[in-house]
Amino acid sequence: MYRFSLITKNTIITHGNCLILLNVEVKSAYPYITTFKKEPFNSFIRVKKKEINNFYYSEYEKLIKFFQHYSQNLFNDPNLGLETIFWFLLLRKYLKEEKSFNKDDIFNFIKKCECRQYDQVGFKPSPYSEKLPDIYSTYLALSCLINLGVLNQYLFSLYNRNRNINFR
Repeated sequence: MYRFSLITKNTIITHGNCLILLNVEVKSAYPYITTFKKEPFNSFIRVKKKEINNFYYSEYEKLIKFFQHYSQNLFNDPNLGLETIFWFLLLRKYLKEEKSFNKDDIFNFIKKCECRQYDQVGFKPSPYSEKLPDIYSTYLALSCLINLGVLNQYLFSLYNRNRNINFR
């Protein structure tokens, strides 16, 4: 047996365990959403290596060879940008590669992409780019710093250089 209820004042319709909001004039749906709320989303960027489960990939050996080639030739790419660095670090993390890599070179590359104007900091896609800093490149740079494990060090150095920094 299904249970229906309709409240015309707020145009809320319930059908069993389902809740349908139509033309809700109230600016907040907070009391209704909490019923169906799940645990907070954990971005795959912020997941720790130990939290990543093993996975099966039929051509895993080819993937490892690709990663090793990628790692050795990363800075030989003339079109190297933050997006390439981002995917390299993410692949390294999910493959759980523990071999040493050029962490300082990557950190310095990211710092070269940094742009400052007055009290604002942003990142452009690559050090050689003529583009202005944008939110996507800034996200990539900060994600790379998280995956390198040096975000706090970077932010602390920013704070020490200029006490009134805002990200743009």
